Amino acid sequence: MLLYTSTRFILGFLIFIAFNFSPSQACSIWIPINPTEYSQTYITKSDSNANTSRPLGYLVSTAVFGATDLSCVVVGDTGGNGKHIEINLDIGDGTICINDRGVKNCFSDSGTLCTTTVGDSMTFSFDCKSCEGSQVTFWYRVFLEELENGETSYDENWCQTRQLDLPRSLKPAKIPVNIPTPVDYNPGGSASAIKIHVIFIVIPASVTYMFGAILQI
Repeated sequence: MLLYTSTRFILGFLIFIAFNFSPSQACSIWIPINPTEYSQTYITKSDSNANTSRPLGYLVSTAVFGATDLSCVVVGDTGGNGKHIEINLDIGDGTICINDRGVKNCFSDSGTLCTTTVGDSMTFSFDCKSCEGSQVTFWYRVFLEELENGETSYDENWCQTRQLDLPRSLKPAKIPVNIPTPVDYNPGGSASAIKIHVIFIVIPASVTYMFGAILQI
């Protein structure tokens, strides 16, 4: 009886540990934003307000080399099986790998993983590749396919129709402070030619008038 009670206690304790200290507890919960409400304001990944501003719907995360608890995100309310889901990355320097159901997909600079949903929620984790002794901070965004205009089935080519827009694209273009003065490489060009022609036209006319006056005298 004592052994049975002790075994139950140990199993209960292990279950408690598994549920309360599992790496999945550290995962972020993805909160979608309607694309019409995306922020169009440029902000850097290092800004403390990055995850509040959420440019183009993105969030910031960091992948640490050798970490046992990988950076991850849980996407809930996927709507069941067969819906397309994409994970967008804006990385910059470094390589980030997305782990999806045991399959690792790695991207440098930027990229998109587009796949189909399985179940009512999915978890994706991120780690950095070739980042020994360092970490990589990156933007990521989750987007779920939705039925539109009375559609009754999902578009099998949905992934191919998607275009990747990145937070970095919101950075304003630099305006030159000192605009150099244009140099006229054709001095005495057409304007001078016009002046010369006018001179030649006016002088003969004056001479003709003078000669006409003299002849009348």
